[in-house]
Amino acid sequence: MVLPLIIKGMLDHSPELKGYQLGDFLSQQFLDTGIIDWINSKDYSTEDIEKKLVEQVENGLTANGRTYTPEQMAEMFEVKTVSTSWGTAKAAWGKAEKLFTPQAIAYFGNADNFKSVPAQSTDACTALHRAMAQNSITTGWQPKHRIAFLHSKADTVVPYSNYLSFRDAHAADEGKLFKVWDDTFSTADHVDGGFAFFVNIGMMHSLARQFQWLTE
Repeated sequence: MVLPLIIKGMLDHSPELKGYQLGDFLSQQFLDTGIIDWINSKDYSTEDIEKKLVEQVENGLTANGRTYTPEQMAEMFEVKTVSTSWGTAKAAWGKAEKLFTPQAIAYFGNADNFKSVPAQSTDACTALHRAMAQNSITTGWQPKHRIAFLHSKADTVVPYSNYLSFRDAHAADEGKLFKVWDDTFSTADHVDGGFAFFVNIGMMHSLARQFQWLTE
């Protein structure tokens, strides 16, 4: 869900991406799942969408005049049983080489393309690269207020390297303008870490200390 949301958001507002569409970056098979319509409808939770994708892998998919067998869907998503705060559930883990177009995989999979930001947009991929750079908080942006980050090192949804990129770009401000929350969730993934943060009464002391730092 994160991939289409990020790209859709940039298509909606970035001048760099004017004239481009989701199909310029995401594969037709991925779009045929219906995920964009599910997101736009605002009728489904993330858990609902997860279940829908798992069902498509298990049963196959027919959409927009195209049919994909369960085997073809399994090439795009790997179904795993994951731990949740309520027990276990099936989850569909997308495979990047099937979610993106071949052109996007070739461009964004080449580290040499990220030694610098393209001087101008020449195609969909360079346009998205420029849009991403313009929206980055690791360069060209300075916080005006203190920030306390909560970020599990075991997060597979928003990797901990995201925080490290921010930290490295603002190294002189660590501990003064921003700090990472106590490393309480070092073994928790995205959902479990967030759930524990909101409901674990044992966090109240840490919570109070963090807010004191933010406001002192």
